[in-house]
Parts: sequence; C-alpha cells; structure tokens
Amino acid sequence: MAEIEGFKGWRYNTGNELIKNIAINPDKNYPSQIPQVLNDKTDLSKSSFRAYWEVLKHEKFIIQDTEPGIYICKQTFGDFDNKQKVTRNSFICLVKLPSSNSNHIMMHENVIDRYVQEKLDFLTLNKIEESPLLGLYQDEAHIVETAIEDARKKLVYEFKDLEGTFTQLYNCTESSAIKIIKDFLVDQKIILADGHHRYNAALTAKDVFKGSHYQNASEYAMIMLTNMEAPGLTIKPIHRGISNLEGFDQEEVITKLQNFFNLRTFDHAEGLYHELKTKNKAFGLMFPKNLYLAELKDGLEKNIPWNFPEKIKSLSYTILHYYILEKGFGIEGKEQKNSKKIKYITIFDECRRFLETNDCQAVVLANPVTKNELKEVVESGYILPQKSTNFFPKALDRLVNRDWEN
Repeated sequence: MAEIEGFKGWRYNTGNELIKNIAINPDKNYPSQIPQVLNDKTDLSKSSFRAYWEVLKHEKFIIQDTEPGIYICKQTFGDFDNKQKVTRNSFICLVKLPSSNSNHIMMHENVIDRYVQEKLDFLTLNKIEESPLLGLYQDEAHIVETAIEDARKKLVYEFKDLEGTFTQLYNCTESSAIKIIKDFLVDQKIILADGHHRYNAALTAKDVFKGSHYQNASEYAMIMLTNMEAPGLTIKPIHRGISNLEGFDQEEVITKLQNFFNLRTFDHAEGLYHELKTKNKAFGLMFPKNLYLAELKDGLEKNIPWNFPEKIKSLSYTILHYYILEKGFGIEGKEQKNSKKIKYITIFDECRRFLETNDCQAVVLANPVTKNELKEVVESGYILPQKSTNFFPKALDRLVNRDWEN
C-alpha cells in the first residue's frame, strides 16, 4: 500500500538576513513573496528555473537539511464561512508512486491535458519539486496526529499568509515518530486531494527517467498528508466562468435551462450566493445584467446519460457539467475537459470581477463537494469533472522543496 519516506528538503535559509526580514514574521508577509525579491537580487527572471535555483543555493538563500526527515505543518484558518477558526495538522514527506498493478493513490477528479504537459515540462527540465501534492488518509483514532503533535519540536517557519492562514512548519527527524507514521500508512490508500496535474506529470516522468541516473528520484513524489477525519479538513467550491461562446444568446440559454431547473431571480449577488449555500442540487447563474438561483427539478439527475452510478449522477458537479454546461451553454461533455470556454474560479469576489469584464458571458456558482461525497466518489472508482474540489489551505509553493540532483 502507501510507502512513505523522509527526505532532505531544501528550504529558505532563515539565517540569511534578507530571508529573515521577509518571511520570519508571524504577523506579516509569507514565503511566497520571497521568490520575486530573490528574482530581483539574482537578475535571473528570464533564465531557466534550474539556473535560478543554483544561484539561490550558491548565495545561501536556500539550504538543505542535513538529515532526512518529515516536515510537520500546522495551519490555523477560518472555515468555509469564516465563522470560526480551525486547525489542520499535516506532514510533508515522499510517497512512492504506484506501479501499473497498484492503486494505493486514488484520484477523484479529471485533469486538463495541457496543464499536465506544463507540469511535466517543468519537472523533466528542472528536476525540482516546488510544491507537494495534497493527499488524504483515514485515521479515526488520530494515531498519526498524536505522533505528529509529540514530534513538533524544531520550528522552521511561522507566518501568516495573505488569506489569513497562520502556518507553522517543523522539521522532524525522530525515527520513532516517523516509524509510527510509516507503519500506520503501509495499510492505507491515499486519496489525492490536490495536485492531480502534477501527479499525472510525475507518473509520466517516472517512465521517462526509467533506467537513467534519475530513476530512483523519479519513483517518489513530494506530498503533504492530512487526516480525512480531522475537523480541519476544508473543501471550498470552484465556480465556472463562461466566455468565447459563438452566437451566445442569454435568453436562449435561460429557455433551455428552464426545462431542467426552477429559476428564481435575485437583485444582488451576495443574496444569491447566501441562498445558494442553503440549497442542494442548486446553482447560482450570474449574467452581466441578471441573476438567478437554479434548482434542479425533482429526479432529473437520474436522466443523465453519462455512464456513472446513481450516486455520482446526483453530485452537484456532475449535474453542473451535464445540465448547465452541456444542455444549457452547449459545451459538450467530451469537449469540456480541455475547453478554453470554461474558466475555473475559486473566490466569489473574483466571480464578480470576471462578470464585469468584456470577455465574460456568464458565471455559474456552485456549492462545495462534501467529505462524504468525496468518499463515495473514491469508493465508486469513478472521478468527478476536472476542478471540482478546492481543498483549503493548500501547501504554499517553495515552503519545502525537493531537488532530484541532491
């Protein structure tokens, strides 16, 4: 099943005065701001990332830990409605990628081919992993979290990011704690929560580098693992922006959608979004001058002709992609995965800004996938449409890095 290992990560050198002034402050700034500052310092913004990386190493902006270990990440943040603070305990390690006869890492949503190719090009050219995948394991007894809590001793960073998430990162090299975690996960399957494009790129890279100097490195990927049963597991929605439809006619779209949905008009976007959160199998339809709440008519999810079990047909993103995108806007299911007519938007205010642009024809607001729905998808062996889940918070890029050359 899941085989994990510690590793010697590369991270920002907190002993460097420039890094210390930017990042190591619990109340302002965060490490994702460092790359631009270092870009200016190194004057390598137009070079390959590998060349840029080597300068960072030479100038001691980044350093490698001397012992292999795991990196414990404690994140405190606001829940979906920002009503209360929750904490998520995770750890970053390496996970062995599955072979053709193994499925210990399970995807739950589709991918967009061009995004996978972009990730593959970066990985094969630079041989650096800047950001971990996000995976979920099931631990109702919280065995792993207890081991993590006991091993949180060597603080590396603490900071608050622009979304208000307070992150503490610890380096753990204690063999006893790592053994508890490895022994527990050996009987587990991992649900891939975030990083589907990077994961698919890693699987391809493993084949590319087979028999080469990088074979061993390519057989593992950097991943952040968190307990699916933890209260801090938060899934946010991903909305759809629509543009570039030829001959677009809003009234024609509305007429089509009325065959499948009960529509109710709204005067204000905030009111629409608030009401949407109280509904099931419902969506917010935002046009430049009109707002609607669309509730699916009873039983119509069973009429979706796609080859899915009933539980998958009844999920909101399946309904969205069939009844709204295909039947309403005319974007056929087989075209949706790689369509440039669909924009994926994670923040409600961005939806409103997109609606004000000349390119926007409509925005479709959705509710998030629930934890139980995610379990049902994984257990069914089927996958959701691309960009259906937005796990929050994600691991920040370059918090810990993995260099295949070292």
